[in-house]
Parts: sequence; C-alpha cells; structure tokens
Amino acid sequence: MKKLIILSFSMFLAIITSALSKDFKINDVEKIGFQKGDQQFYQMIGAIDGWGGTLDGDTVEVYIFESKKKINDAFFKSQVPGDTWKDYCTKDNVALISKGKNACKLLKKLK
Repeated sequence: MKKLIILSFSMFLAIITSALSKDFKINDVEKIGFQKGDQQFYQMIGAIDGWGGTLDGDTVEVYIFESKKKINDAFFKSQVPGDTWKDYCTKDNVALISKGKNACKLLKKLK
C-alpha cells in the first residue's frame, strides 16, 4: 500500500511539473521579436537548436534544449558577465545570452 501511495504521488508530481513548463521552439522566440541570424554550434553545449540574432535591439544567442533540466547552466554562467556577454536568462527550455540588457526582459514574456 505504501508503495502504491508513493508511486501515485510521483506520477502526480510528474504530471504537474510537465503541465507547468512548456517546450518552446525557435519560432516561438521569433514571435516575441527575435530576428534570426547565423545558426550556432548548439550541439557543443547539449542544445537541440541554437541561433544568433537580435532581440529588442540586443545582439543575442538563443539556444533550445530538450527540457529545462538539460540547460547547460554552468556554461552560460561562465560567459556572463564578461567582455562580450552582459546578460543570461532562461525560460523553460530556452536559454539566452545577450550583449545588452533588454532581451531577457522580453524573453520573460514568452508564452
């Protein structure tokens, strides 16, 4: 009985967690104004897609991961703040690094 309760609770948490996060694609980021430029070497950091471009006047790189848990947080935090990249943010399975401070504010509005 105890195992059944634990299993049921685990399944409930998995369902709730997946319902609260969304798996975005690059075209979802384009809907908030991202203008694609060059495709990046996204595989090197474990992403499934990645593009350079602009968002809200900032030069950015946007990376799409299989899930939020797969984002290579240590890599991005090692880049920001630095001489080139000034801001880093995530929204569900999307990671963004920016040369300015506007793009992350806009990424938070991604739906």
